[in-house]
Amino acid sequence: MKVHIVGAGLVGTSVGMVLASRGDQVTFSDTSKRSASLAQGLVGGEETGSDDPVDLLIAAVPADKSPEVIIDAFERNLALNFMDVASVKTRCVAEIESFNPILAARYCGTHPMAGREVSGPESAQADLFQGRPWILTPTVLTSPETIALVSGVVDAVGAIKIQMSPIEHDKAMALVSHAPQVLASLMAGELTQNSPKSAQLAGQGLRDVTRIAASDSQLWLGILSANATALHPILSSLNRRLSALILSLEDGIDIGAIRGFLEQGRTGHDLIPGKHGRNRQYVVLPVLIDDAPGQLKRLFNDAGDADINIEDVSMEHSPGQPTGVVQISVAPEAAERLMGYLQERGWRIYGPRNPANLP
Repeated sequence: MKVHIVGAGLVGTSVGMVLASRGDQVTFSDTSKRSASLAQGLVGGEETGSDDPVDLLIAAVPADKSPEVIIDAFERNLALNFMDVASVKTRCVAEIESFNPILAARYCGTHPMAGREVSGPESAQADLFQGRPWILTPTVLTSPETIALVSGVVDAVGAIKIQMSPIEHDKAMALVSHAPQVLASLMAGELTQNSPKSAQLAGQGLRDVTRIAASDSQLWLGILSANATALHPILSSLNRRLSALILSLEDGIDIGAIRGFLEQGRTGHDLIPGKHGRNRQYVVLPVLIDDAPGQLKRLFNDAGDADINIEDVSMEHSPGQPTGVVQISVAPEAAERLMGYLQERGWRIYGPRNPANLP
């Protein structure tokens, strides 16, 4: 089919790469001619100059721009069907439905739960969406034909379809995506209020918490503004809980309240699905690794030779130290076998902090 993508950024270009690889004719437009040209070069082909509308227009633009792009394309008869990939849905749906019921029937909102902290077409990856949730938010006005067409795109990129209402989607995103962005920016911003020497001592904990603070601020300005209604009560709840913790740290420290705060966090963490959507505990095995080229590759190859899947990995490396620690997460039933296999190959691998995790 013929697909036109408005917005040659990370998501738009990544989708275009997959669709082009299966034989679809994909074209791009963007406010940046450089980005559009680079994205077009990645997928091949070029504008045909045909006046016929394309089968599908994908609005891969910031949330506050999606309605404008889609309505403009509809008025100019540029496409037969429309979808967007923005992380806020309610406002876009409201504007499109109030504009024209015909357009509302030919539009299906979507949101891929995948991305990177780097942006632009040069950061695009054809496997960006593999195994990741991709939310569809059709309404009662969306035609079955449009839903089927958009579902086919999601299937093509290897994502997992999840259907929600626009309101459900926005409430969920405020909790699992938009509030974390706010907290990451808040913590990273606090570094600017303290001595630069403190930041030089940053360990993996601070890096994990602030990683997404490096995201495009202009993009997030649009997202937070568009989803303010759903985000406000969550930030208010966080503010109340943080205020309670601050009070418990003042004179007459309330150990019970602090313990409850921390335990609630552990309980909440356990609610987050693991790999492939499974909630399960893994055994974490620390491995000492030399600061030399090829060491990580050799470690992963050896684990693969043992026919053991690494579920997660993190690395700690203090500045100036000749060795670091790679923490490998594996299924409990595979832990002892992996330890023995890697020890035979000269790796300095140690048992889990809590041996009770082993079967």
